[in-house]
Amino acid sequence: MSFAAHPFRPLFGLLLLAALPLTASPDPPARKSTKTATADTPPESGMDTLRKLALPGEHHAGLQPIVGEWETELKIWLSLDAEPIVTTGEAVTHWILGGRFVETTYRAEFMGQPFEGKGVEGYDNYAKEYVGTWRDTLGTYTMLFTGQCEDDCRVRTMVAQFTEPVSGQRMISRTVTTVIDDVSYKFESFLVAPDGKTFKNLEIIARRKK
Repeated sequence: MSFAAHPFRPLFGLLLLAALPLTASPDPPARKSTKTATADTPPESGMDTLRKLALPGEHHAGLQPIVGEWETELKIWLSLDAEPIVTTGEAVTHWILGGRFVETTYRAEFMGQPFEGKGVEGYDNYAKEYVGTWRDTLGTYTMLFTGQCEDDCRVRTMVAQFTEPVSGQRMISRTVTTVIDDVSYKFESFLVAPDGKTFKNLEIIARRKK
């Protein structure tokens, strides 16, 4: 579900600027159980709903395992039948905007050139889905991802549509982030062509720096 599908969200933002303190803690949100309304609970006002939608919660806490400084090993496939290019790099992930999003910067060397990629991920309380953006030094594009978590958010799958610049074809990018343990995670990227053929184009194994 894209931002464009909700034309009134800018209005939400203006209302929140007027009504909410902008001093939320940058610490990761704690997982909390949500209360169910009862007959004794008065109905929430529209502003109460907006306040709740604006605050980070248990779904945002699912992003905490990837926060930190990482050493990375990258495997990059340029085509379906090619051997992967293997390189190493580093990544830094930190909370931004009061614990509402995490921002990751990847740095490595690719084909003799410095590479940098930047991703931002969060959870949209209104759309009830994870959202993300990706930009890197291989192009001037911005990729917009949406997705869901499973297994207590140890596995997060995100999907984006984009136009492949050489062929001009619309394609799908599917990414899977898997928390391996407390000190490592795996990021995989798959491309899906219009004919349905899928191939893995990127894998990153991240290990927490000591």
